[in-house]
Amino acid sequence: MIDNNKVKELATKADIGWDDKYHWYVSNAELRKFAQEVARECAAVCDAYGMPDDTSYTAMVLSDAIKRKFGIDNEIQN
Repeated sequence: MIDNNKVKELATKADIGWDDKYHWYVSNAELRKFAQEVARECAAVCDAYGMPDDTSYTAMVLSDAIKRKFGIDNEIQN
């Protein structure tokens, strides 16, 4: 289930505006920034939780892959 508060939080970080009926006003740059915020959240899940086989290496590889895919390479942990 989607957490609307989390979506609003990430949209705010991406400088996306909306009205009280959730009509979103988004430029291409804002949409890219929003996607990067979502990717950061996904990478943070990988960073914070081990994978089912309890290998932190797998989580690190997944986190780095997400960051590369969404152009947030400068945040990759080495």
